[in-house]
Amino acid sequence: GWVSALISVVLAVAFGALAYFVAIDNPYYDVNSGVKEQVTVVGGDIASTAKNLNMSLKTGAMDLGIEKSAGQDYTASLSSNSLGIKQEQSNLKDDTQYVVLSTDSVRDWWLGSGDNNLTLGLTDRVPLDLRVDTGASSVHGDLSSLQLRSLALKAGASSVDLKLGSRLAKQDVTVDAGVSKLAFQVPNGVGVRVETDNGLSHTDFGDIAKVSDGVYESTGFASAETQITIHAKIGVSSFEVTRY
Repeated sequence: GWVSALISVVLAVAFGALAYFVAIDNPYYDVNSGVKEQVTVVGGDIASTAKNLNMSLKTGAMDLGIEKSAGQDYTASLSSNSLGIKQEQSNLKDDTQYVVLSTDSVRDWWLGSGDNNLTLGLTDRVPLDLRVDTGASSVHGDLSSLQLRSLALKAGASSVDLKLGSRLAKQDVTVDAGVSKLAFQVPNGVGVRVETDNGLSHTDFGDIAKVSDGVYESTGFASAETQITIHAKIGVSSFEVTRY
């Protein structure tokens, strides 16, 4: 009867208005979503008495680059039209500076997500423990000049490409991610051990030979002056370790 007809008309108008709002007149929707609308930067210096830096980064999906900082001891520069970055914590405990950085949404509408690009700069003055939790599409960077002691990376990433160094004698790297490509560059002469908990469809470890199921070591790893251990908890189609 007339009630059902009225309901049909109201629903038709409502859905039509919704479609118009989303497709044409949505103030949150940027049809040119690749254009960055803002750059958010946070950073700081660690205490003069700090002998170590413990850095934690929590982000959404983005392209993440890691490098040596210039100027301040740590900086994070985010270019995005949907996310901002903030410092949740920075305090000194014993001789370690603990810093927590995180991203948060500055928009309430998912259609405005666009591109997110974050560059994390870190000091080379003190030993570094770095933890990254991100739903990233790409993680890459040059950590060779940093005093990297440990790296824990948890990501839903399409690729990870990192260059490691030899400034500290013991380095521990853990990657827990679903990635299509995992690549590490390590210095010549450094002992390398790779531990994986799954079968790999393709590996290219060069001089790093298989010693048992899921374990690979370079010759003389146990007696090497510098040792890098990589723990890989991942599903990958390609895993490479190359020398430079």
